[in-house]
Amino acid sequence: FSRKERTKKNAFFLVFMFTFQGLQRADLHLITYVTWEIVWLLVGQMIFCSLGRMWGAANPMFGEALGAGIGYSIARYFDYWVTFFFSMILFKKQGFSVKTIFRIDFTKEEFNESVKYGSKLAFGESFVQLGWFIQIVVTSLFIANYSNELGYFNLCWGIAMIVMIVALYGNSLLGAYSESYSHGKSTLTRLYIYQGFRWGNYFAFFIISILFAIGAKLIVGAAGVEYGGPAVRFLAPLLIFHAFGVYSWLGDALFLGTGKTTLAALVWIIEQTTRSILIIILVIWLRDMMAVIYAYIPAVFLKGIIYWVIAHYKITTYKIYPLKTLIAPILAAIVNFLVLSFIGDLIWTIDLGDLILNTAILFLIGMFLFIFFFSFLDGLFGGYDDNTIKEFERAANLVEGPIGVLP
Repeated sequence: FSRKERTKKNAFFLVFMFTFQGLQRADLHLITYVTWEIVWLLVGQMIFCSLGRMWGAANPMFGEALGAGIGYSIARYFDYWVTFFFSMILFKKQGFSVKTIFRIDFTKEEFNESVKYGSKLAFGESFVQLGWFIQIVVTSLFIANYSNELGYFNLCWGIAMIVMIVALYGNSLLGAYSESYSHGKSTLTRLYIYQGFRWGNYFAFFIISILFAIGAKLIVGAAGVEYGGPAVRFLAPLLIFHAFGVYSWLGDALFLGTGKTTLAALVWIIEQTTRSILIIILVIWLRDMMAVIYAYIPAVFLKGIIYWVIAHYKITTYKIYPLKTLIAPILAAIVNFLVLSFIGDLIWTIDLGDLILNTAILFLIGMFLFIFFFSFLDGLFGGYDDNTIKEFERAANLVEGPIGVLP
């Protein structure tokens, strides 16, 4: 939800990213999204949270915790502006003029079609807004020291949201679902659903294993012990929530791509109603911000179940092949977590002068080196066969050569 809200409020900065999606340039769309949600954000956090802590230490009346919080906010502005200019460079590298993006150039028929498609989603989205309003009211009334707890929650949420890169992968399937379903190619639609589960779980369980292993260290290293320490307790429940959220995000893409917007809106309403009821009950009972996450988990789990039961009867009778889509990536994630936890503990004990340096090293090792180890483990546990290896090679070759400013 938080990602959706930021996207709507800052759509100007992401206009080129969504243009890539409309052009079915999934490679450029993915690159822009990953740099937006992970690379530029974490770079900004490491720079501005550190500067904020230094400022807070030099001004004791504010303190390091507030300084880190201010730095985190500045990091978000940095993230959006760098993303805008980076994506604009990628867009111009494709031979397009930037002026074409900001033209008002659509017909009455196109406008009516868009309204017909989007109005149902807007109605369902209104319940998301209502659920968010209920959460704010209930937590502010019944949770002691609400402002601090919300700050800790948001800090941890920002790290855990890296998992939501899977939502981008799901969105990249929108065009594929639309074409195969509208042309009655049910077998092709089932293949796309399988691919959604296969690679959605693959990336989700990899990222979750990384964050379970070193996520707490990333938070403490970036924000400091005083501010990051209390936030760490939210990490594990949020990662569990995101693990179930994978099937929700993949379901969103399937229903939007096949034009089932009425059913999508209905499922959103059920999810938000469930979440709001649980938030009211659990927050009043536990008087703890953790109750919000406890409400999130069963609500998103229910949403996923409803989505895929409806999809079976209303869209196509899909198969998910659990060994490749579920068992292999889970086993790979467990081993990946154990090994990285051990290495992370060793690196964390090295005195580099500032934990932010240890944090940067851990992040680089976890995200960019352990993906190869995880891939090996996934294959070892049965995630690949000769056909899927050839398929992966064919897909990889589609993005060979220079991509914009990248090698």
